[in-house]
Amino acid sequence: LTEWISKAAKPRDLEDLCATKKTIALVTIFKRAITESEDQPHFDQSVLPSMTRLMESLLKKSGISSTAVNESQSAFERLLKQARSTYLLHQQPDDAGYFAER
Repeated sequence: LTEWISKAAKPRDLEDLCATKKTIALVTIFKRAITESEDQPHFDQSVLPSMTRLMESLLKKSGISSTAVNESQSAFERLLKQARSTYLLHQQPDDAGYFAER
C-alpha cells in the first residue's frame, strides 16, 4: 500500500482512501496493526515502522511539507504506541474478577 501511495495513487484515490466513504481499508489496516501483532518486539521493530512509513507516504503525496511530515510522524508514532498499550491493557484479565474466580 505504501508503494502504491508513493508511486501510483492519484489525489482522488488518496481522498477516497482517507475519507473511508468508499472503503474502510485504511482503518482496517491500522486496527489490525494495533490488535493483531504477535508480540511487542514484533510490533516495535516491524509493524510500527511500517505504519509510520505508510502515514509518511500519505502525507507527502498529499503535498504536506517535509517539516510538517516529520512532526506528524512523531505524533503519529506516539499515537500508535499509546493505542497499542491501551489495547494490550484491556486484554489483561480483570484482576478483581480473576482473583474472585479462583
